[in-house]
Amino acid sequence: MVNVLIRDLPDETHAELRRRAEREGKSLQQYLVGELKRLVDRPKIEDALDWVETRSGGRVGARQAVADLAEGRQQR
Repeated sequence: MVNVLIRDLPDETHAELRRRAEREGKSLQQYLVGELKRLVDRPKIEDALDWVETRSGGRVGARQAVADLAEGRQQR
């Protein structure tokens, strides 16, 4: 496992993160690890659109796009 150091975090941001962690019964570290994992697990819209375009040759209907995205999420 690696460590991450965040510098210059505003006091208000730190306080809100601590409140959120406390509401979930977690330490700040546990809360942040979970939030970072969740952030990484959700593809950025640009990446999702690129993936759909690659699969479809650039032309795809909305239903197919949704199906392709759902399939991509299951493969992760």
